[in-house]
Amino acid sequence: MRKKYLLIIQLLLFGQLYSQIKITSQRVIAEKDSIEFGYPIFSKDGKQIYFTTLDYKDIWQSTTLNPKRVVEGELIGYGFSVSDNGNLIAYRKTTWNGNSRIQESFVKDISKNNTRLISFGEELQLPKFELLPTKLKTEFGILQKSASIIITGIVDEKIQIIENGKSKIIDPIKNGKYIWPKLSPDNKFLIAYELAEGLIIFDLKGKLISKLGYYDAPSWTKDGKWIICHKEKNENDSIVSSDLFAISVDGKKVIQLTNTDQTELYPETSFTVNEIVCHTKNGKIILFNFGFNE
Repeated sequence: MRKKYLLIIQLLLFGQLYSQIKITSQRVIAEKDSIEFGYPIFSKDGKQIYFTTLDYKDIWQSTTLNPKRVVEGELIGYGFSVSDNGNLIAYRKTTWNGNSRIQESFVKDISKNNTRLISFGEELQLPKFELLPTKLKTEFGILQKSASIIITGIVDEKIQIIENGKSKIIDPIKNGKYIWPKLSPDNKFLIAYELAEGLIIFDLKGKLISKLGYYDAPSWTKDGKWIICHKEKNENDSIVSSDLFAISVDGKKVIQLTNTDQTELYPETSFTVNEIVCHTKNGKIILFNFGFNE
């Protein structure tokens, strides 16, 4: 009898580990004839969705009726970040004076409509709330805890992180060239796209865990078991189609989530619920719910 129960448990665990992921619903949450929206992200609590345009103009917030423009400016939408409660937006603005470039980083409290300059110089990293000085966090009322692992960005084509307050460079494929690094929900692993190898998963010491193939713009599901990404087809340097895919972290399961003419690009997953948001080639923002077949 005991062996029978053990077999049942093993079958249940196997089914959970390799259950089929699928889209259960979808809806357009932002669409305007004169504006092409793009690059949406969730707030950490999953209650808000923010996005910019395909040419990074302005920053918008999704609402139940119409999208609301919360920050205005040219080229400010690239790499913007949102505080845990969704009230603060950090962004970088670049202006040119002849051949001279000036970059400025700002934080805007959209609940109070207040904007503050936090740094400026010729070349600034994208602003992140985790990296703000304690004094500024206090002034902004930021209560989020300091993260033990922070991805600061790409430096000389390598991945730079801060681990327990110390900066380090990670290069799992020796002399690799990386884009799109993302930290797993448990802060133990990273995924990135290496230009020669495609998507790879590795630990914080740079040890390679798995190779997932040539898919773009990866994002972890909240349980850390799947990578959501898109795969595009190009003709004459133009995207002709793109669909969403889910890949198990060991690379053994690849599931096509969409098969439409919408050309879905740059998916981002929610930190709290089974949702995906992405933009389309023609500038719509689409929200997907997904589930699992047990």
